[in-house]
Amino acid sequence: EEEQEQLADMAQRYARDAARLMQRMPRELLLLLKTNDCLRSVDRELGQPVNSFYITARACSRALAHARSQAAPGISTSVGNVVERLRLEWRLGLFSIAASLLLLKDRLQAQAAHALAVLGLATPRNPKRPSDAAVPAGLLPS
Repeated sequence: EEEQEQLADMAQRYARDAARLMQRMPRELLLLLKTNDCLRSVDRELGQPVNSFYITARACSRALAHARSQAAPGISTSVGNVVERLRLEWRLGLFSIAASLLLLKDRLQAQAAHALAVLGLATPRNPKRPSDAAVPAGLLPS
């Protein structure tokens, strides 16, 4: 509930800025973003979450490589395209590792909070959900 209030407050504060930004964006980009949002929602509802950011990054990389090859055919362009593709895959790999580590951290914090609540060392913020236990300051990294 508190989180929803914070989100609503932020939405009110930044609504004008967001509207101005969207007015300056090309309509095609807005359509792409909305389509991506809709597809992610459908994927989630169907139980098949797909990371469309990876798919989009790879498709854009292929399109840019194709455009570069058309504009300046040759071995140096081909090598440059391969290097760019490897850099993209490296970055996507690092992003995936970072996302996995953050998820692991959140799960470990929830389990630790639950264990502390069960042991009576912390009181739950929401008695209906023991995983929402308030962890004493300093016991878990933030």
